[in-house]
Amino acid sequence: MPPRQLCKNNTRNSHILKIQNKKHRELFELFKEYRRRINAQAQESELKKSKLKNTKIENSKKAQFEKAIETVIWFCQVM
Repeated sequence: MPPRQLCKNNTRNSHILKIQNKKHRELFELFKEYRRRINAQAQESELKKSKLKNTKIENSKKAQFEKAIETVIWFCQVM
């Protein structure tokens, strides 16, 4: 292959590599954005579960407290 042809091929190949690198970079950026969103959704889901669990615990404690008050009132009425 003549040197000039080699030079053209190398230039073309480097251009192709630049395009491929750019596409890979863009894909990588898209992937990072996708992972960030997935992680944000997972954190949001965990937060909702935690709030729901805390609400259930609070409701349970409130119910126990109300039951204890009813028991005390009943006991006072009996005495």
